[in-house]
Amino acid sequence: TDLKRLTKTWEVGFLRDKESNALLLYETFQKSFYVKGVLEKLSSLQSFIYTHIVNNDCVLTLGEISRKTKISPNNVELELKTLLNYHLIYQRKDRERLTISLDRYYAYREIVKLVPQKRKKYRLRLCVDTTA
Repeated sequence: TDLKRLTKTWEVGFLRDKESNALLLYETFQKSFYVKGVLEKLSSLQSFIYTHIVNNDCVLTLGEISRKTKISPNNVELELKTLLNYHLIYQRKDRERLTISLDRYYAYREIVKLVPQKRKKYRLRLCVDTTA
C-alpha cells in the first residue's frame, strides 16, 4: 500500500511485483523531471523549510526549523509530515528526551543533487508562442 501511494505521489506507473516497483521508484528519485514535479506540489512554507534543510548540510532539528521559520513546532511538524510523505526527507527521532524539538530531519542526498540551490517556489515555467 505504501508503494502504491508513493508511485501515485511521484506519478509513476504501478507494476505488479514489489521488487520492480522499488527499482522503478529508485530510478525515478534519480531523474530531475520527477523531482521537479514533486517540488512543484509544495506550498511556499514547505519549500522554504525544505530549502533550509538542504542549505544546512541536509540536516536540521525541529527546534531549529521552528526558530528559522518563526512558526510553532506543532505547525512545522505538520508541514514536515507532507515532506516525509513525498519522501524528500527522512526523520530520526531523539529517544533520549521526550521533547520533539530534538528530532532530526535529513534530506536525501540523491534528490538534493537535482534540486536548484536558490530559494524560490519551484514552479514550472511555460513559454507560450503568441506569434501563431
